[in-house]
Amino acid sequence: MTPRSQAAGRFATLDLLRGLAALAILSRHYDWPVAGMMHFLPRSYLAVDLFFVLSGFVLAHAYGERLREGFGLGRFLRARLIRLYPLYALATVVVALLLLASRVRRGLELSSWAPALALSLGFAPIPPGWSISTGDLYPFVGVGWSLLWELAVNLLFAAIALRLSRRALAILIAAGLAAIAIAASWYGSLDFGVAWAGAWVGAGRALFGFFAGVAVYRVHRARPAIGVRPWLLALVLLAALTWEPARGGGLLDLGIVVAVFPPLVWLAASADEGPRSSAVGIALGRLSYPLYLMQTPVQALMVPALKYGFAGSFAAAPWTWFAVYCAVSIAVAWVTAVWFDEPVRAWLSRRFRAPQVTAAQSAP
Repeated sequence: MTPRSQAAGRFATLDLLRGLAALAILSRHYDWPVAGMMHFLPRSYLAVDLFFVLSGFVLAHAYGERLREGFGLGRFLRARLIRLYPLYALATVVVALLLLASRVRRGLELSSWAPALALSLGFAPIPPGWSISTGDLYPFVGVGWSLLWELAVNLLFAAIALRLSRRALAILIAAGLAAIAIAASWYGSLDFGVAWAGAWVGAGRALFGFFAGVAVYRVHRARPAIGVRPWLLALVLLAALTWEPARGGGLLDLGIVVAVFPPLVWLAASADEGPRSSAVGIALGRLSYPLYLMQTPVQALMVPALKYGFAGSFAAAPWTWFAVYCAVSIAVAWVTAVWFDEPVRAWLSRRFRAPQVTAAQSAP
């Protein structure tokens, strides 16, 4: 029997995995007061690789046939920008204004702030060496690097959709695999992409993950997986992000991205979903993108307040304050989703006649 959420055009267990991955990223970017605490999910940075696999699967599901039937590249780009841009712009402006408000303490120069903001709002990375930059491609909203490569592989997919044979798909996957294999060997990790140093690794992660997701979708259509309970797949994801070997971290990263995430998405697409797991999954999926982006302004406002306003208890009760931080981040994500992102995207879709995807939304 087809789960109700899938019959309605939505993959609730994919949403569940995406939501858990966003929460893992949230834990990684939190400014822990005790050294080493962030490592309770030491491989949380691989959540971004799962995002790319999910994105490839979902876009192949939502746009594959349309693109082959004449859905133009311009219309596709418009639809993707409507999906990704409003929340990114909101987070960028909020963080930029917070930086501006503290420019004296931070030594921020307006001559660098204004052009850096303009470039960031144009989705362009900030050149290295600018006074505003810490070496990150997107110093206002650090996770913007993944959106850059997301859009790049999205456009590549749309441009070659008519010619994306099995052989072409295999070549693209192999190229991405070669890049991340080299990175895992050289650096001993795939935790690269946010900064200019190792920025090319982000391109490899996106190329492999996205087109692996496209391949998984094709396998799913031809041979769906047996029904597995969503909570088992959630445990597999958490185990993958928790695993910390004594050595061989780069090889483990590669193994998880190549051998765990694609099968995980294949299984999740045919998961045995009940009403409760579907509801939880869809709710987490709805919040995943706002949570991914709005964590930066929440951190910029909340963590300094905790450090200076509750200095003693912040260090003495780190888990309590982390729970508070998660609750605030989730609340902000919900508010921005309901009162900003969804209404703005609906208006833009009507204004520019862009389709709104009803399946699990593509990941950052």
